[in-house]
Amino acid sequence: MPEVDYTAIYTLTDDVLFENGTSAPTSVLTDGGKNVANIALQDVCPANSADHTAIGTYDPVGWAIALDALEHGGPASLVRMLGGGAPGSRPVCAETVMPGVDPSTLTSNLDAYFEAVGTALFNGTHLTVEPPLACYARGNGPKNH
Repeated sequence: MPEVDYTAIYTLTDDVLFENGTSAPTSVLTDGGKNVANIALQDVCPANSADHTAIGTYDPVGWAIALDALEHGGPASLVRMLGGGAPGSRPVCAETVMPGVDPSTLTSNLDAYFEAVGTALFNGTHLTVEPPLACYARGNGPKNH
C-alpha cells in the first residue's frame, strides 16, 4: 500500500499559534520521511507576513505551496517551488492575493467573516457535550446512521 503524502504549510507570523515563530513550530509534522514536507511561507518568501487567517483565505504563497503538493506526486517541494532561485525570488512573492480573490472586496469580505465568527462565538449555541461521530469517522468504512 502506498504511503500518504503530507505537507504542513505554516507561517512564522501566526497570530494564533504563537509557537510557529519559534525554533520548534507546533505546525511542523515531526514524523519525517520522504512523504512529509514542512514548509513555512517564509521559506519561499522571507518577507511574507501572512497571519493565521491569511494563510488559508487569500495568501498567494500558502496557495502556491498547496498547489505544488496537489499537482505533483509526493508532498510539496521547496526545491521545486524555488526552481533554482533564492527564497524571495519567485513571482508569487510579489503577489498580494491568491487567484480567485478580488483585492477590491477583500477587506469587506474579511470584515464580514470576522463579524460572523464573532457572532457565532458569542451569540451562538454552545455545546456542553461532544456530538456523536459521523458514520464515516467511526472506522471500518461507512455505516448507516
